[in-house]
Amino acid sequence: MSKPYLMCMYTNACSLINKFIVLEAMVPDVIGITESWTHDGINDSEIALKGYDFFRCDRQVDNKGGGVLLYVKHGLGAVQVNVNTDFPEHVWCRLKIKGFDSLLLGVCYRTPTERIYSNNLHEKLRELVYEVAEQNLILMGDFNYRNIDWKHPCNNGGGTEEGKFLDCVEDCMLTQHVRCLTNQQSTLDLVFT
Repeated sequence: MSKPYLMCMYTNACSLINKFIVLEAMVPDVIGITESWTHDGINDSEIALKGYDFFRCDRQVDNKGGGVLLYVKHGLGAVQVNVNTDFPEHVWCRLKIKGFDSLLLGVCYRTPTERIYSNNLHEKLRELVYEVAEQNLILMGDFNYRNIDWKHPCNNGGGTEEGKFLDCVEDCMLTQHVRCLTNQQSTLDLVFT
């Protein structure tokens, strides 16, 4: 018997509201979105997709941008999961469907603008990855590490934040699946399992 599969889609929206019609035309099982630019002035009903459960995490500071959304088709048993880390922009759910033995789905956004949050985002992101990595998971997001060459990750490193993030990914035995450029000359948008 073959295992079921999930059709997942991830996108960096740079404001979801003006792209919502396109999003409604998509039919994957899972949709992860970063830079949704949603805020408490946008009601759930404005961003709900017919046939999907959704989970959101808006930017909690008074700066435009950021935010993440996770849409999961009805019937996949999606239940929101809270993790212990205080990394600011991420959302998680668990799927309990036959063949997946409790799959954890997450989407996160690490802003490259350090001044937005006063805490160390690099360290908090690594804490988040270490916390969830011992589970079956799909982690999607915009990690904003411009200097990582994901085709040859062993050539990156040192004591840089990129190197520490690569060490974390390696320590957690995660596989990064995006091999093309996602922003000019960098691969910023990533999918890990």
